Amino acid sequence: MRLTVKAKLAGAFGAVILLSMIIGGIAYMKLTTLDASQHAIVEQGTRVQRVGELLAEMQYQVRSEFRMLLATSDQDTIDNHKHMIERQDKALKIAENLFAMASEDGKRLMDVATAKLKRLNDLQQQAGKFALLNSNNHANRLWKTEGLAGLADLNAAADTAFAEVEKSSGKVAGAQALLAIEAAKFEIARLSRYVLATFTASSVEELDSLYNTASQEVGRLKIAVAQASAQMMTVGVAGTGITTQSERYTALVEKILATAHQGGTLHAFAITNGEGRKALNEALSAFDNYVGFVNKRMADLAAAGTEEAAFAKLLLISSIIAALLIAVGSALWIALNISRGLGRAVGLANAVAIGDLSQTIEVSSNDEIGDLVKALNSMTINLNATAKIADTLASGDLTVDAKPLSDKDTLGLALERMVEKLRAVVSDTMIATQNMSAGSQELSASAEQLSQGATEQASSSEEASSSMEEMAANVKQNAENASQTEK
Repeated sequence: MRLTVKAKLAGAFGAVILLSMIIGGIAYMKLTTLDASQHAIVEQGTRVQRVGELLAEMQYQVRSEFRMLLATSDQDTIDNHKHMIERQDKALKIAENLFAMASEDGKRLMDVATAKLKRLNDLQQQAGKFALLNSNNHANRLWKTEGLAGLADLNAAADTAFAEVEKSSGKVAGAQALLAIEAAKFEIARLSRYVLATFTASSVEELDSLYNTASQEVGRLKIAVAQASAQMMTVGVAGTGITTQSERYTALVEKILATAHQGGTLHAFAITNGEGRKALNEALSAFDNYVGFVNKRMADLAAAGTEEAAFAKLLLISSIIAALLIAVGSALWIALNISRGLGRAVGLANAVAIGDLSQTIEVSSNDEIGDLVKALNSMTINLNATAKIADTLASGDLTVDAKPLSDKDTLGLALERMVEKLRAVVSDTMIATQNMSAGSQELSASAEQLSQGATEQASSSEEASSSMEEMAANVKQNAENASQTEK
């Protein structure tokens, strides 16, 4: 299989890029997961915060309830009852909001908690209905505004009757009448005490007992007043005054007792401290269970986020190490293959450069470096072939056939032209040699003729030389003669 350098580089970089993409994808997914976990934890924290707000509203509504129960005026009772209802509505809205935010398990817990809260609200509203009666305060106010005045009038009537009886002449009958009046005054005092006791009753049962006792005392007072009036008649003193005031007073007392017997505040306290307290504790416990569930869920999410982060770190580190090893390994492998192949190719090229055509390189890779080595080997082989042709030509063998490898083979084409030129030169030389041989023969004949002419010319030259010598002697003699004449 052929693996080119480009394929190797592409494979190495592709593997590194792929691993980088995988690392990026893993990082993105894990960051997305961690972001979701963070949002989930924040949502759990929001739920805990909302539960805290709900518990605060419950605390406010319980506080308003107690203020309602302890209020002394109708307006304070109404205002605190209104505040309690408003707090209940806010708490229920928060509970509905929590239910909408909760998971399936959380919704089941919220169903239970909301039911407990509604039960608490119902009991508080029942207590509110009794508290709005404000019966104890109404009875107390009625006693202070009308009852005390009636009591004072009755006591005054009894004192008047007592004084009138004392003035009567009948000693025995008068004494009996006085005792009857004193007995009536005693019953008046006892009834007043029982009436006041109903205002301070601490429980519905105690109130019922005091009401029954006071009601019986009303009957005894009526009997005592009737007996006193009858005894007064025996001594000639009219009992109309004490009887009238007694009827007026007992009517007021019965009205006050009836009002107090409503026991609005006591019934409200009984509900609040009984079923109401139990419902409050159950509601708080139910919401505590939900808060515990949310906190556990938050802890689980935090632990899961920590595990995800640890796994992501391990995976990222492993992927980075793998990518680094692949990158370094690929780089070393490609670099070694290229450097080794290029080193052998450079060695062969240097050998060719100094004229050593005996070396070749073994092809060890099937890539561009292998192609280069093959090309250099082919070049060396071709140069060897060209060198052999040149060597053959150097030995004088012009019959060798020098064919170029291609139309781009400059050396082959030049060698081919050289062979053709040499062949032409040799052919021309042979023709010239033949012509030279014929010319030599003609030249030899001409030389012989020239030799003869030269011999004759030499004889003529000798004669001319003798004549010249004589002429020179004559000139010399003439010169000497001229010299002597001048002297």
